[in-house]
Amino acid sequence: MNRLLLSFVSCAFLMISCSWNFSEKQDIATESILYSNSTKAFQMDIKADYPIKGNKALMDSILQFINQELGGTYKGDLHQGDSLLAYYAHGWEKEMRQMFDEIIEARGTDQDMAPMFHSVHIRLEHNTPLYITYTIHEETYSGGAHGMHTSKGVTIRKSDGHVFDKDILIKNLDKEFNNLIKDGLFHYFSEQDMPLSTDIDLAAALQIDDIQNIPLPIAPLYFTPEGIVMEYQPYEIACYAAGSPSFTIPYHRITPYLTEEAKQMIDKK
Repeated sequence: MNRLLLSFVSCAFLMISCSWNFSEKQDIATESILYSNSTKAFQMDIKADYPIKGNKALMDSILQFINQELGGTYKGDLHQGDSLLAYYAHGWEKEMRQMFDEIIEARGTDQDMAPMFHSVHIRLEHNTPLYITYTIHEETYSGGAHGMHTSKGVTIRKSDGHVFDKDILIKNLDKEFNNLIKDGLFHYFSEQDMPLSTDIDLAAALQIDDIQNIPLPIAPLYFTPEGIVMEYQPYEIACYAAGSPSFTIPYHRITPYLTEEAKQMIDKK
């Protein structure tokens, strides 16, 4: 094969802009950092609300979260957000370029060949007096019928940088708690124009053994001003076409199942 067919003209740019949000001693200031690179083989985009100022415990937790979510292999200064994003982007670009080359070699042509794609958005979603919540959305395409996407969030306490997960829930969850999950799933499917009216309908829509004992999501549970979010990933409890089932359980319904520590994060206003 003429290897000239596999040469690429690339255009990469790194854009940094600051968006200050700093008012209290336990608050956090961030800047928006974007890495973007596009070639014939791939498109790479990483965008992050990167912390640049705040108390040490909170800063350390956010920086460790971002590094871990992107791979956990970066050994440089975590405060250098542009370097961290470029490090992970270059690794993914190498993988996508290799996959692109292998597919072309197998096909014998690059005609009608769609580029690989990887996008990661890390966003400071909520900034309250007691906690912050970050969300991370990732989309990939590496050939085949469709791409893949994941979405999750994490809540970090401002005072000491504690990262909450399923430890916000008490240990003894009962049938009524499972009903909260079922109600959330009914609402989710209704919002997707897939209204379900009975447990039989829900069981048919899910790919789990027992809807009376629905597992918690793999992803962390996280706080929002409206309630606690549960977010399942594609294929976790339903088929790909069902998307990422997610829903918010209002505080007035989930509070009985929260630990005392978690209840302290709820705005009592």
